[in-house]
Amino acid sequence: MITHHPSLAGTSAELPRQDARVAELAAGELHRSSYLDLRGVRCSCREGVLTLRGRLHSFYLKQVAQTLVRELPDVRRVENDIEVAPGPANDSARTRSPSAGRRAS
Repeated sequence: MITHHPSLAGTSAELPRQDARVAELAAGELHRSSYLDLRGVRCSCREGVLTLRGRLHSFYLKQVAQTLVRELPDVRRVENDIEVAPGPANDSARTRSPSAGRRAS
């Protein structure tokens, strides 16, 4: 699935650095998501086209990944190449516990 976003491209000399920053921002967004499975999605960017790759257990999570990154600065388009390979129902939407990382008082 491909989504379009208005172009915010800079000069051609800035593109490799800008693309690396976009890929890093996208990976950060996915890593911070409460859906732990999104941490395995790989991000790359070339000339403002952000590509998502990996394998998830549901089409829902594939769409969540795309939604999280499509409005990032300098993203002109998202190519969602995530493969959906259904697994056990309990794995399809694993989320981080709200109390994860908290210490007991």
